[in-house]
Amino acid sequence: MGEVTGGSVNDGPPNVAIQIERSHNLTNNATSLLAVCGGVTALFPITAIFLNVFEGDELISFHISSAIGIIVCVLLIISIQSYHRRKVISLLESIDIAWDEEETLDLKWIIELVESNRGGKLAKEIDETTGAATYLTRGDDLKGPDWGRSDSDMSKRMLRRDAIRHGKKYEGMEGELTKGEIMVATVDDLAAAQAQRRWEAAEANDPEIIEAGVERLGDLVREGHFELTADEGAMRRLTGGFSEEE
Repeated sequence: MGEVTGGSVNDGPPNVAIQIERSHNLTNNATSLLAVCGGVTALFPITAIFLNVFEGDELISFHISSAIGIIVCVLLIISIQSYHRRKVISLLESIDIAWDEEETLDLKWIIELVESNRGGKLAKEIDETTGAATYLTRGDDLKGPDWGRSDSDMSKRMLRRDAIRHGKKYEGMEGELTKGEIMVATVDDLAAAQAQRRWEAAEANDPEIIEAGVERLGDLVREGHFELTADEGAMRRLTGGFSEEE
């Protein structure tokens, strides 16, 4: 579910909604007309029997013709409804709304869904159970927060706005974490702290760092230690005889 293609961004969803509603109405009208035609066709042989209009082979031929007419009406109804479904799904896909082909086409729900997609880049997904709306994108500024400006997406003058430096604008926008999210965040913090302790222990016990009289691996790199102590053929020995090219 997402972005409008073709025409102006603001005009896309309403046009799609109108086309879907028009197709729905035409399909219903055509289906009703064909159903009436099929019903009338089915009544003809029954009426002919009661009125004794045909006899023998003529009656059989009339029954066969009526059956063929009913089958044609049914096939046309199926074909029209199938075409309507394909058209609706295609229109929804044109504004990046995915629709399960097995799902029933509820006109009211589809129109609400399309209307909620107004603007494309600020498209929303509506939860069918709770009715809650969730934005599917992060706004229409592909280079970062727009801060209320209206620069063109293609403008060469537009600079990236730093969301970290101006982060106060977004304070309070996050909802409360779910129990699962709290658990994941806690585990991430514990894993990060454990990794940091392992790293610090490895640095403290590294013989090259101790010998060089520095405290951090970065200090060793900055002083050019590895360039000065480069060992020709070390990579070959480390990889068991395979060269770097191999």
